[in-house]
Amino acid sequence: MLISVDSLRADHLPAYGYDGVKTPGIDRLAADGVVFERAFSHVPQTLPATAALLTGRLPFDTGVRDSVGFTVPDGERLLPEMLRDRGYSTAAVVSSFLLRKETGISQGFNLFDASLPVIDDRVRALRRDPLDAERAAEKWLESVGGQRAFLFLHLDGPHPPYGDVVSGSRTRLAPSSDQLSSYDSNVASIDEVVDRLGQAIARIWAGSAGIDIADLWKDVWITGKALEEVDQKVIEALE
Repeated sequence: MLISVDSLRADHLPAYGYDGVKTPGIDRLAADGVVFERAFSHVPQTLPATAALLTGRLPFDTGVRDSVGFTVPDGERLLPEMLRDRGYSTAAVVSSFLLRKETGISQGFNLFDASLPVIDDRVRALRRDPLDAERAAEKWLESVGGQRAFLFLHLDGPHPPYGDVVSGSRTRLAPSSDQLSSYDSNVASIDEVVDRLGQAIARIWAGSAGIDIADLWKDVWITGKALEEVDQKVIEALE
């Protein structure tokens, strides 16, 4: 299972030393697994970051350099394709218009659920409620039961709080206390969703492997070759 939380900051998680919010679900993952202190996304944009994550290749290698105007080429081999070839049932539940099927990010998934709310608010209609995404993922997990399965769950996470602050002759972006509080509340909501899925897995899919990744708003300091090697090691470990 691979969970990608859009725009979730490491410096707002207790697992990395932050004390402004409680995240018992993510804390349990951290306590039971391995926490990487230096894990960076290749680009602070949803589509190219996800493409890099699932291919193990840099944005300039895949050609996907922005969330708008680019698609994942058919020739790219994604992690779900590798797993599907090895007998895994594969599913993706995504929560953003930026990851719709037409972007090509759906390659290799037996089920690709990119459903979005049908509402009048044009901005909110581009994002899926995290709890709705989790319910869809849980339903799929129940349908595959004890089969070998790979789930990619993308959650529309808390968006970074910004506000204008004048410093000398420059204007920089910094969050207000109210914005920080709102961001942390959204982090707590994401944690509830992660915890809910964890409980479902314990009930349905005992013995699964779980990975939790905050994929955005970071700089990149890992080579594409290193990522390809990581993907290959994941494949070998799952066989």
